[in-house]
Amino acid sequence: HHHHHHQDNLPATSENKFKFVHGFGHVQLANALYFSGDPHMLYQDTNAVSSGTTRCYRVNTGSLTTRTTLKAVLVWTDPAASSSASRLLVNNLNLRTYRVESGAVLLGNEAQTGSQCTDTINNVEVTSQELAENAEVVVVVEGTSINVNSQQSYSLVLVGPSTMTVTPLSSCSSEYGAYAEKDSCSSSSNNDDDDNDEDDQTTAIIVGVVVGVVALIILIIVGGYWGWTKWAHARAMGHQRQQDVEELVEL
Repeated sequence: HHHHHHQDNLPATSENKFKFVHGFGHVQLANALYFSGDPHMLYQDTNAVSSGTTRCYRVNTGSLTTRTTLKAVLVWTDPAASSSASRLLVNNLNLRTYRVESGAVLLGNEAQTGSQCTDTINNVEVTSQELAENAEVVVVVEGTSINVNSQQSYSLVLVGPSTMTVTPLSSCSSEYGAYAEKDSCSSSSNNDDDDNDEDDQTTAIIVGVVVGVVALIILIIVGGYWGWTKWAHARAMGHQRQQDVEELVEL
C-alpha cells in the first residue's frame, strides 16, 4: 500500500491529479461532504435507467465566488458477469456532460483513458471541468445497454461551486445526447470487440488447419518420393545380384 501526499488544489486536468490505473486517488472527506458556508456544494441523486434511455440534470454555476470545478461521478452496482464472459461489464451506463454555450461534450473517464469513446469497461465514470460564472452544463446519464434486469439503478454525485443550482430535467433534449463527433471509434466497433476476437480466433484456426494440411501433403510427397527411390534402387540392386548368382551357377 503506497501513500502519496499532495494538496488537492491542482487543476482537475493536471496529469498528477490521479493515475487511472490505481482508481481515482484518495477519497478526500472535506471535498466529499458539504457544510453550510463551504466553497463547494454536493448534489446527489439515486435513480435508474433502462436500455436506450437517458436522464439529464441541468447545472448552472451561478455567480462563482470560489470553486470553479464541476466534477460529476456516476457509479452503479453491476450484476455479476458469467465466468466465461470476456467483457465483465454486464450493464453499461455512460456519463457525459454537455456545455450549453459551446456545445462541447465531455465523456466519462475521457481524461483518464485518453479515449474519445464511451467507456465500456468500468462501472465508475468521472468527468471534471473548469467553468466560468453562469455557465450552463447538462449532465447526461445514459443506459447504453442493460442486459440483466429491465433497469439499472445508479448514483450520480456532482461536486461543484457552492453557488451552483442543479435541476433534474423531465426529458432529455436530443442535442444533449449528441456525442457522435467524439465517437471516433464508432459505437459498433466499440461494442463488437468480442466478435472481432472470435473472428480472429476462427481465422487463426482456419489458417492453422490449411498450413497443417499443406505440410502433411508435402511430407507425403517428399516421403513417398524418397521411399520410392530407395525401393527402386534396392530392386535394381536385387536384379543385379540375381544375375551374378545365375552367372556363377552357369559357371
